[in-house]
Amino acid sequence: MARSRHVLMKGWLAGLTLFAWAGIQAGVVHAQESEVAFGPEPGWVVDVPPPMEARAAEDELSGGMHYLLVDWQTQETANERESWSHYAVKVLDRAGLENASSFTVEFDPRYQAATIHTARLLRDGQVIDQADQGRVSVFQRESDMERHLLDGRLTAQLIFDDVRVGDVVEWSYTVSGKNPALRGHIGLWRQLEWSQPVGRRHVRVRVPAGQSFNTQALVTDQQPVVVDEDGWQAFVWDADNLPGRMKPDDAPAWYQFYPAFELSSFNSWSELQQWGIDIYSPRTEVTPAIEAQAREIRAVAGDDPSALAMAALHFVQEEIRYLGFQMGESGYIPAEPDETLSRRYGDCKGKTALLISLLQALGLPSAPALAHTEEGKTLNRNLPSPLMFNHVIVLMDLGGQRYFLDPTLTDQATRLDAVVQPAYGWVLPLARGYGDGLLDTTDHHDGGMISILERVSQQGEFGADLVIETTYTGAEADRARGSMSTKSLRAVTDQYTDFMGKYYEGLVSTETVRFEDDRDRNELVAYESYSVSDFWLSEDRTPGSAADAALYGWQLRSTLTAVDTAPRTAPVAREYPARIQHVVELDLADGWALPEESNTVEDAQFSMTRAVSYVPGRFRVEYHYQALDDHVPADARDEHGRHIDDAWDLSAYHIERYAQGAGGGEEDTAGASPWFWVGSVVVAFATLLLAWLVRLLGVRHWLLELMFQPYRQYASLPVPYAAGMLVAMFVGMVSMTANLIETGLEGQLPMVGLLAVILLAGVLTGLLNIFIGGTAWALAARLVDGKGKILPTVWACAWGQLPNALFMPMTLLTVAVLGDALFNPDLLVADTYLLKPILMAGWGMGLIVSAVWSLINCISTVAVVQQISRGRSFGAMLISVCGMLAIVFSLVLLVLIFMLAMGLVDGL
Repeated sequence: MARSRHVLMKGWLAGLTLFAWAGIQAGVVHAQESEVAFGPEPGWVVDVPPPMEARAAEDELSGGMHYLLVDWQTQETANERESWSHYAVKVLDRAGLENASSFTVEFDPRYQAATIHTARLLRDGQVIDQADQGRVSVFQRESDMERHLLDGRLTAQLIFDDVRVGDVVEWSYTVSGKNPALRGHIGLWRQLEWSQPVGRRHVRVRVPAGQSFNTQALVTDQQPVVVDEDGWQAFVWDADNLPGRMKPDDAPAWYQFYPAFELSSFNSWSELQQWGIDIYSPRTEVTPAIEAQAREIRAVAGDDPSALAMAALHFVQEEIRYLGFQMGESGYIPAEPDETLSRRYGDCKGKTALLISLLQALGLPSAPALAHTEEGKTLNRNLPSPLMFNHVIVLMDLGGQRYFLDPTLTDQATRLDAVVQPAYGWVLPLARGYGDGLLDTTDHHDGGMISILERVSQQGEFGADLVIETTYTGAEADRARGSMSTKSLRAVTDQYTDFMGKYYEGLVSTETVRFEDDRDRNELVAYESYSVSDFWLSEDRTPGSAADAALYGWQLRSTLTAVDTAPRTAPVAREYPARIQHVVELDLADGWALPEESNTVEDAQFSMTRAVSYVPGRFRVEYHYQALDDHVPADARDEHGRHIDDAWDLSAYHIERYAQGAGGGEEDTAGASPWFWVGSVVVAFATLLLAWLVRLLGVRHWLLELMFQPYRQYASLPVPYAAGMLVAMFVGMVSMTANLIETGLEGQLPMVGLLAVILLAGVLTGLLNIFIGGTAWALAARLVDGKGKILPTVWACAWGQLPNALFMPMTLLTVAVLGDALFNPDLLVADTYLLKPILMAGWGMGLIVSAVWSLINCISTVAVVQQISRGRSFGAMLISVCGMLAIVFSLVLLVLIFMLAMGLVDGL
């Protein structure tokens, strides 16, 4: 196709990024005077002087120069076009001397001519004219040759002499001529802002008055000033001090970032469609050479229509190499099919015309369809114009199915139903049988999938063997096949090994990567084998030492790129479509206890899930990723960035190996969920507050009277029986919570079930504590009976609490074992079960808490009884409060000791 809007924009921007002499790599063409001439300005041009005092913000300037003036004026009729350009650039520093010391003019000599009007330096009020034919060189640059595209365009370059910092470099030129392929239609597209700041922008488009045109402004509310000029109509955009705005590199290709204006004489897509039909119809006829080639195809493929269509497509894709021609009318008009067939090369137009001719000879109707490979998604928002397209493909209906086939692609499937159809967004069919407007290709595209099965088997104490099987389908198979075809297997193996070495230390490849390619199903499978010396990472690497390993969803991580959070209006492009499944299977010896879990991170752009499962001898981590959209709106970047961070954490699973067990979790996380510790603290203080109120108010309850039979007379005293039960409940709940956290079971239960288990543990501990300890308390109180001494009474109470102090650790142990028996029975058969850190720490905490709590309660209770018996209610209340504060302090201190003990035991 001819240069599209996208390509033309690059050419115009070249006027704002001047070419230095060293940047030109091309052969010199001996220019004729008819190609590059010097002459006066066209008479229809409006003179706009440069604003010599214009200024711009320093942080917007680049290249050591400031564009004072960008003036584009175009006059176009049905058969002629003149495009006049005028620039004035101020040199700011040494970089500007290099960038502004020359300018270039591009033109197609087949239908265009270039005329230079002005080339001068403005210095301290002086005008230094350098418009000299001898300063001009003409090159045929072919800047897209690496993409196998030839446009035949020439580049004229004029180099200034004696340019100095502070000079203003000014030049103007006209490119005259119009591509005959446009058949009298007018189409223009003008960008109105750029990455560089501009002192004054003046854009003027002049067309014959009375002719029908459609106009549209893009990304701007500014409308042009329309001026009647004696039989002409001019659209003018004039503005001063335009800021420079750089389009983000990660913005989608289809996103219109800069303000622009488009004008078209086509009134509808149907009218544009007819223009294309008139161009392509004469170039898709069946000739004797085409008939002969079709007979060869039929002899191999048989009579099945699907097989015939596939054979014709495969022939054009694989036997006719791609070489694009954009010269003159050939930018729009395809070469004759006979010519493409005999030369065995062609561009998208030529290959499309050849394929359509072959299909027609085989009795299979088809049609060309204009497309844009990057901006097709938003093509329906633009005015109908040939400038909107840069590609052409084949459209075919067969067997009730619609196919969009690209004859320029290679390495595709060998069955028609498995061929990946391109996702070019909106396309324009050049045949009436497919409708009179645009068609959407999106639903016909198979983005494919990448499925990875990674098997890990332990070798020795710290090493492992990795066997990886990766299956590519759909478009992913096409991409992988194309990449593989350009490299040797040794190079592919080295590339894969380097990539995997980023995730596993000491990784080496044990055999060359092997591929199995089923092109009928469009499925490509790669097999890799590695040995990893340091799969289990350990500080001292001694036998039996603690170690950890990470199981990564490394294929997913390539899609989880960070999002720029700087203020912007442009969306962020995302890889789309993309579907990835990555399964890691780790062989483990028996005796491990690993929790099952499933976690999902999702927003409007992607969904990612990690599922973890374990059966004796094998641990499995399964990652799933699917892209849901091709971009992130600017106002959703913060939220999306948080989801990307969450997904990144989820894309690695760390598994820890101890001498006596194992545990696992997400990357960069260790210990319990902070919500459990926050909940434990809240429960602790709420329980202590309730206990203090019970003690302070001397609550009587039938439960207390029932529990303390046959000592009912002591239930009326404000002694902390109920308070003691609540404190014991707190100890039991903390123990169960910590036990669930240690075994990872807090992620297995729903919240209601989790709270029920913790509460049950607390109630069990509290009730057992109060039934056994209550009797001892009553006996101790009877010894006092309001007459005893304080010191002997303390000893009596301490003796009475001895059974309670011994019973509390046993209660904790019983509750912990009960929790494991219910939720993780595999732990009970482990040899080192009773050495579990949580049980050791729980036993120690229970013993210390029971003893300290009993001692404080004994002292404060006896003191309260004595104060009440003497009628001192205030003193009783004060002692009660002080006793409760002492309990709070001791419990907080002991919880800290308990947490420290857990850390020390884990270290052992």
